[in-house]
Amino acid sequence: MSAPTASSFTATVLGSARIGPNRELKKATEAYWAGRLDRSGLESVAAQLRADTWSRQHTAGLDSIPVGTFSFYDHVLDTAVMLGAAGFDLGVGPGVYDIHSPRVPSEDEITALLRKALQAVPAERLWVNPDCGLKTRGTTEVAASLANLVAAAATVRAELNR
Repeated sequence: MSAPTASSFTATVLGSARIGPNRELKKATEAYWAGRLDRSGLESVAAQLRADTWSRQHTAGLDSIPVGTFSFYDHVLDTAVMLGAAGFDLGVGPGVYDIHSPRVPSEDEITALLRKALQAVPAERLWVNPDCGLKTRGTTEVAASLANLVAAAATVRAELNR
């Protein structure tokens, strides 16, 4: 089988609404994070949205779906990983938590995201930062989130220095 070329595809769409017409995936992901939805429920919502999206795109005559269309939430980190795999050689700050969500990410979650990013981006090019500015959250949320971010960065740096 040969590699696809630009002429292999007749139509596609960039930025397809992966979250659903009523933000179902975003709501389900946040419900999962809050403990109101279990993993199988989240996966069920995602599977249904993928099927619906593919069906709509097929009906519209689109014959390809871009990589990253079905990121559960952190499309920034997904892109950072993709860029690292493609040989991108600048610094990358993947935004290891979403400041628009009131949820405070745990140190373990941020540590896991940093480890994932390091699979594709060398440590010397990885910047540890939140996703965007901090204007949408209160002091309590920001302080706790940043404390977890700093602790996660310290954990990963210690692992790298072993």
